[in-house]
Amino acid sequence: MPQRTIVRGDLRTVSEEQLAAAQAKMHDIVKQNLPRTSATLTFSEGYPAMAPTPANYALLAQLDQASRDLGLGEITAFDPRGRGAGDIAFVSPPLPGLDGLGLGGQGEHTRNESSDLSTAPELVKRAAVLLYRLTR
Repeated sequence: MPQRTIVRGDLRTVSEEQLAAAQAKMHDIVKQNLPRTSATLTFSEGYPAMAPTPANYALLAQLDQASRDLGLGEITAFDPRGRGAGDIAFVSPPLPGLDGLGLGGQGEHTRNESSDLSTAPELVKRAAVLLYRLTR
């Protein structure tokens, strides 16, 4: 067994309260280490929490309408607890934002990551119509 192990990870949360609660629970767990062992836990800044807000849902409704108008079908929100972190979290709030608008695929964030390029034309059309409408 190794004398020392370092584990790195990140937490993605929908609120600062959820982040604080998760960190407190993790600290409590780390305090319960086995005899003749020790553990330390430190947190550094990561992606900010991005709470689901009425403004974000209003923006999603506009994207949904653009998608329907193009005949591409309904766009619905995923459970924010099951989403990853997006760069949009750095500016939302105060600005409304959407995450998860990119290509789908498999093996996210691994060497085996792949993207389904066949969805790109729909994604581009949907985004273009949304941006056009937001600027009018």
